[in-house]
Amino acid sequence: DLCFLPLQRGPCKEFLPQWYFNASSGACEIFLYSGCDGNNNNFETYDKCFATCNGRFVGK
Repeated sequence: DLCFLPLQRGPCKEFLPQWYFNASSGACEIFLYSGCDGNNNNFETYDKCFATCNGRFVGK
């Protein structure tokens, strides 16, 4: 499930604001994406992140 993938900024040099789902907190959070590599837990908007991952939660 892509919503449980860890945050990966990637190795490139861009600073693109994107959203990812933090499965530990159960929330979509903003991060700076490098522009390459990374993984599929990477959304252009909060709404896309929320629509894909809302309701999924790992907890501690």
